[in-house]
Amino acid sequence: MLVIGFRCGPDWAQWVCVSGTRAAPVVIDAGKVKIPVNLERPAALAWLLKEIQTIVAQQQPNAAAWKKPESGPARGRRNDDRVEAEAILQAAVHGVGVDEIKGFVKRSLKKILNFEGEARDVTDVVDGLAGLGTQIEELEAAVAAVALLPEV
Repeated sequence: MLVIGFRCGPDWAQWVCVSGTRAAPVVIDAGKVKIPVNLERPAALAWLLKEIQTIVAQQQPNAAAWKKPESGPARGRRNDDRVEAEAILQAAVHGVGVDEIKGFVKRSLKKILNFEGEARDVTDVVDGLAGLGTQIEELEAAVAAVALLPEV
C-alpha cells in the first residue's frame, strides 16, 4: 500500500509518500510546492490544485492523509489561508481518483499509532526515517501518511 501525506501552509504544501506498515514505514518520495508570490488568492489556489493533482497522479497512492490544524483559538488570516489550502488539497486528491483521504490532529495520530508519549511529540514516530529531513512540516506530513498504513 502506498499512502501520500500532506501538511499545508497558507502558501505551500509539503508531501511525503510512504509504504510498508505502521511499525516499519518506508519513505518513497517527498517534496514541497510553494505558491508563486505574484498570484492573487483565487489563481494561487487554482495553481495549488493543479500541482497537487500532478503530484498525486505521478505517485499513484492508494490513500491520502493530511495533518490538520490543532483545535483552539483561531489564528487569523494565515490560519484561514491554511484551511483553504487544505480544502483544495482534498478536492485535488479526490479529483485524480483517490477516494480515501483523511485529516488528523496530533491527538488522533497518537491514538491510531499507539504512541506512548505526548501528542505534541507524535512526529517522533517518523523522526530519523531514511529520506526525511528534520522540518516539522515534513514530519507531520509523514506521520499523517503512516497512520493510514496497515498495522502489520
